[in-house]
Amino acid sequence: MTTLALSPWHPRALTRVWSELIAFLRRPEPDAAMGLTPWAKIHGTLAVLLLKLIAVLALALFAGVLDLDPQNISAERLQRLYSPLGLLLVGALILPLLEETAFRLALRFAPAYLALALGVFTYYLMSKVIYQARISDIETAFVMRVGVAGAVAVLGYAVLWRPDVATRLRRFWAQHFAVVFYGSAVAFAAIHAFNYVLTPLTVLLLPLITLPQFIGGLCYGYIRVRFGFSYAYGFHALSNALAIGLALLAPGD
Repeated sequence: MTTLALSPWHPRALTRVWSELIAFLRRPEPDAAMGLTPWAKIHGTLAVLLLKLIAVLALALFAGVLDLDPQNISAERLQRLYSPLGLLLVGALILPLLEETAFRLALRFAPAYLALALGVFTYYLMSKVIYQARISDIETAFVMRVGVAGAVAVLGYAVLWRPDVATRLRRFWAQHFAVVFYGSAVAFAAIHAFNYVLTPLTVLLLPLITLPQFIGGLCYGYIRVRFGFSYAYGFHALSNALAIGLALLAPGD
């Protein structure tokens, strides 16, 4: 019986997944795990989720010691705008799908994947950077944001499907996958900087503030490459659902 056939909470399973994750992070390779059943992939995903939660909890305790509590304006807006059910729908289902598409879908290279990822990433940049709007905001230049993102996706695919371009990019993915993998995790963490009020202090501490997102990006990326996109999305959705549930259950000020 393989270790992944055990409960994801079993020490042997956790140790095995941790070892495989560390080995992957040392030398990322764009190869999927072969010969695993869907149930084994679910177990592996849950084991990584537990390890991620432990790491994020440790960071939260460290931030508490430093009295570091930057104002998350994005989370505050979502809580004001949506009911608990709406918050779970947006924060735990819709946003993870968009983020996984933008930052992880193209980790396994295909012209259609990369074109779609570029389109969604363009939507993110226009929303967060240009219009300083929520991703779920349908009032602030929504048609413009969607239109430009759609145009980027269509034009991107028109270029990427060409055999010469696709071949060069596929070769780059194979030869420089570590750059692609870590670049996606850095971009994922960096885009979350716009969730906070950017004071001189928070800008200075952004690497620490966005470290949980960077760790999340590494874990989501590993799951996407090894097990598949649907497992990374489920991992991300469950992580967000747990965070939202804890925030809703926390006593108010």
